[in-house]
Amino acid sequence: MNYRMVYLCLILCFCIQNLSIAQTNEELVNKGKEYYEQGDYTNALEYYRKASSEGYLPAKYLIAQMYEKGDGVKQDIHEAGYRYKRIADKGYAPAQYQVGLRHDRGEQKIREVDLAVKWYRKAAEQGYAPAQYQLGVVYSKWHQYRLKQEDNEMMIDWYRKAAEQGYAPAQHQLGYYYYLGEGVEIDDKLSVDWHRKAAEQGYSLAQYSLALKYEEGLGVEQSNEKAAYWFKKACDQGDNAACDSWSNLSK
Repeated sequence: MNYRMVYLCLILCFCIQNLSIAQTNEELVNKGKEYYEQGDYTNALEYYRKASSEGYLPAKYLIAQMYEKGDGVKQDIHEAGYRYKRIADKGYAPAQYQVGLRHDRGEQKIREVDLAVKWYRKAAEQGYAPAQYQLGVVYSKWHQYRLKQEDNEMMIDWYRKAAEQGYAPAQHQLGYYYYLGEGVEIDDKLSVDWHRKAAEQGYSLAQYSLALKYEEGLGVEQSNEKAAYWFKKACDQGDNAACDSWSNLSK
């Protein structure tokens, strides 16, 4: 008997079986998301739980979110936090970000920024854009209070990492710092470029900022027509200042 061939066949079967399970879990989660988007939380939870029983972390994370929001289950913030922590310990970046948020917000009655940074960094180093952005926010606050140049540099670095992945809040913030010249050289054209990227994704703060640039001719050719266009976009999302500016330009 060729034991080497038998061994290789067993390994191949094991890999195929695991691949099949992984694909099935992904399909279960996708089906659950369909139900969730329809507002059918009971069936969504059922499908998530099927995938979760196989140890599929994205499914476990979605169940934790349902506990946080009270969708299909009794809302339980503590249960959600407990579940996020267990998933985060297994290296799942979105859950690590959630654990960081809870330390940052002081949900255990004490705000623990150092622990928040620890968990943000774990997720950020896996390329998770919301965590990269949140690290930028933390470093921006540290720079304000501690006035350390390295905090300023880290702030820009993390904002840029998130912005380059297309994360609109980070794109807007990076545009803001190019306008101010904080952590980077003042560059009105780059400021416009980053604000435009975020604005085109529907981010209202960036739409408002881009409108101001067209109104004032900062980094772009002055255009009341384009300013009004972007003010209206932001206004439609409930930005009162943008509504006032759009109304004034439309007279």
